[in-house]
Amino acid sequence: MRLPRVFNARPPSRRVQWWVSFALFTSLISAWALSNPLMAGPDEPEHMFRAASVARGELIGPTLPGEPDNVRYIEVPDRLARARFAAACFAFRSHIPAGCGETLNAGRDGVHRTPISNGRFPPTPYGVLGLPSLINQSSAGVYMMRLLGAALCGALLASALLSLREARAPWLAASGLAVALTPMVFFVDSLVNPSGLEIAGGVAFWASGVVLVSKARERVVDGRLVARTAIGAAVLVLARPLGIVWLAVAAVVLLLTCTAPAAGRLLRARVVQVWAGIVVACIAFELGWITYFDSLGSKTPPGPSAEGFTALEVLRQTFGTTSASYREMIGKFGWVDTPVPALTIVLWTAMLGLLVGLGLALGRRRMAVAIGTLLGLIVVVPALLEFIEAERFGFGWQGRYTLPLAVGLPILCGYTLAQEPARVLQRGRLTTVLGVAFVVAHLLAFWQNMRRYTVGSDGRLLFWTDADWSPPLPSLFLLVAYAVLLVALAVWLWGHAATGTPETPETSKASETTVDGESDAARVASVTG
Repeated sequence: MRLPRVFNARPPSRRVQWWVSFALFTSLISAWALSNPLMAGPDEPEHMFRAASVARGELIGPTLPGEPDNVRYIEVPDRLARARFAAACFAFRSHIPAGCGETLNAGRDGVHRTPISNGRFPPTPYGVLGLPSLINQSSAGVYMMRLLGAALCGALLASALLSLREARAPWLAASGLAVALTPMVFFVDSLVNPSGLEIAGGVAFWASGVVLVSKARERVVDGRLVARTAIGAAVLVLARPLGIVWLAVAAVVLLLTCTAPAAGRLLRARVVQVWAGIVVACIAFELGWITYFDSLGSKTPPGPSAEGFTALEVLRQTFGTTSASYREMIGKFGWVDTPVPALTIVLWTAMLGLLVGLGLALGRRRMAVAIGTLLGLIVVVPALLEFIEAERFGFGWQGRYTLPLAVGLPILCGYTLAQEPARVLQRGRLTTVLGVAFVVAHLLAFWQNMRRYTVGSDGRLLFWTDADWSPPLPSLFLLVAYAVLLVALAVWLWGHAATGTPETPETSKASETTVDGESDAARVASVTG
């Protein structure tokens, strides 16, 4: 049985494709947002407080005498202030269901000053995510904040998919995007946490950026691709301080895929200059805020202390957590207390390994070098960052911190396969294998996450019966809806037969011909119509 091919005769317009993708991605992320209890994610209370405060115009709160400078006291509605204790009874205890947690529906209508340790973080993502708190200050307001974040992330992911549809074999490019969207990506995107926007911005930048560079090698500078790439870069930079690092590393890797003539073509294009100016302004604002308010010095030590360790021992420790970080990038939910099922890890590793192996083996030398370089940087850069900060903050790196960089690996591999050897890889059963693995891996992860909060991680498999906690919508309804949406997304990703640049004998031959080191396929395509 193969996934059905849709739109064989006449593919829908770009606008229709974007809206369908947006609806699917947003709905899937929203299912996560509704299936999790309040404050179910890492540091969600403090991020929610900061968002509600910034949305009300308080960009940075005051300190109190005798308190450390990184502790800021901000004003939040009294009901929302109760969120600090909403998850206290079940956070870090995966065997305890969420029924013991508090709602935010009681309390006064006034405001309350509460301490937070992230009060000096750049305000941009918080000001956006906190807008729904101006409408509702109870539990419903927090869910509305989550749903707004889901919509913003869904828009970025839809733009990423639309860019990858420009490939000669869109199903291969879509495969890279699918593998980039691990269950952990959807989980983080569903929380009141700027990490979700950072990851989604990274996906948008990688997907549109690699297509933009590829088109530039074919002597085309597409304004739409430039805009999507720049928007992804701006979101990546403004979401969290580390976004600047991830953007710099991603830009270096994309430059490895670019020829000198293509780079010159991009630099001379007016649309690139305008959008580049916007991204530079975002970087300048972020750096100015971080420097003036010492945002990086405001972090609370997240893990065990490195005191007494030699430099070599610290380095060995940071590199030694690579395997754990990899598993966390696939999925470790809650307050980093609920890992995904082993089968999800196996399926995801198989899909990623297939893409990386084929990309290295079949990609042209330039692309293979970029893939190998990125693979090494995903391991080295996080370890070095933790090594540099270990003396102040100890060992506390989590896999989700690396995701804005790591999502680029499957995207780069998928697009490489879609462009270079598309004539070698046939759809066949491969789309079915990838689609089934994607659906099963995601569904198992969602199942385990809901089980953890309704009956505990070691509770009944049929968690919707006699549950200790229930989400705003019935558990079984959310599970079934999520399964249906996953199948719909799989069909949309792998059943879409439309191509951006049809692979013909002429274009296939032209792709092997280079002028000044770049593909001449665009000229042949213009001749063949």
